[in-house]
Amino acid sequence: MRILVTCHGCMRELKGDTLQNVHHVELELTDEYLYFHECPNGHKSVTWLQQHRFETLIDTGVWALHYGMPDSAFLKFYAALEDFRRFFLRAWLHRSGLTNDSVRLRLKKLSRSELQKGAFNLVFGIESQVGKIPDTPKHKDDDWTKIRNDVAHNGRFLTEEEARTNCQEILDFIVESLIWARSFMSKDLRSADVDIMLLQNQALDRLDPSILNGTISIPSVIHYTLKDLKKVTIDEAIDTITNSGLFVKP
Repeated sequence: MRILVTCHGCMRELKGDTLQNVHHVELELTDEYLYFHECPNGHKSVTWLQQHRFETLIDTGVWALHYGMPDSAFLKFYAALEDFRRFFLRAWLHRSGLTNDSVRLRLKKLSRSELQKGAFNLVFGIESQVGKIPDTPKHKDDDWTKIRNDVAHNGRFLTEEEARTNCQEILDFIVESLIWARSFMSKDLRSADVDIMLLQNQALDRLDPSILNGTISIPSVIHYTLKDLKKVTIDEAIDTITNSGLFVKP
């Protein structure tokens, strides 16, 4: 999956209101959040993708679903679920009053997905009981894990209907969980967000100061910081991604 970014050098040299000489560069999404690129004018830039990993994984899952790759779509959504668990746990650890370093150390000890899943479900259950919240988001964790293992390890082929149904359920769960979490640990979600940004800033600080840098925020299906965060359908998600003009069609 590729995205279009604007050259920071061209934008800096922009004169008047014409964008005629501003170049856009295609970048392939990778595991990195810093993207180095050079435009035809020779400008060397780095773009910082300010997006949570689970948000980007959802976007790529929607893209895969739209272009007829149901297996890949579900695996991306499941990966988004796993990353969301890590984000939730990071926020909950901050809620416990731990320092950034202590939070990172404890998350490092939960590097395996099964450990993260168990820790998430434990914390999730505790908070739902303590808070006596009747509308705690429901999930099909075991079902989703089984499908994921069948697809990834046993070569199971998912139908488009199966993928859409399960991707929708995972998307609903993540959105509902974010809304629920904001009801009792909004400040801690922000602390987790800042902690992640601090880690990324360490890499930015090591960059050659002569290289221009800028940020980009993809018009994702969901942004956890949105005040009016709400559930969206897969069809609505597809419209968001395909009409953004940011993603390069295959």
